[in-house]
Amino acid sequence: MPRARLSRLAGAIMLIVAFVLPCIAFMGAAGDLLPDQDPTPEMLKEQAAADFRFGVAVAVSCALIAGGLIAFIYAYKQGQPGKVRNNS
Repeated sequence: MPRARLSRLAGAIMLIVAFVLPCIAFMGAAGDLLPDQDPTPEMLKEQAAADFRFGVAVAVSCALIAGGLIAFIYAYKQGQPGKVRNNS
């Protein structure tokens, strides 16, 4: 498989995962992220943990988006039609 095609595939997979990951994290923690009127200390700990997990998921997604975009740019530069590459 040529590098440009592999890079495009890897970039697409990274971008798909980057957009799905926060959705999954939000759906899993939606109940814990909503504040309660009179929370117990245990509920506050659960909310803080859910908020931290969601923040980590968003940070990982941002890194995956950056990696996917870099992979797409690399694939575009490697696979430009008419571009003569010097393989020596």
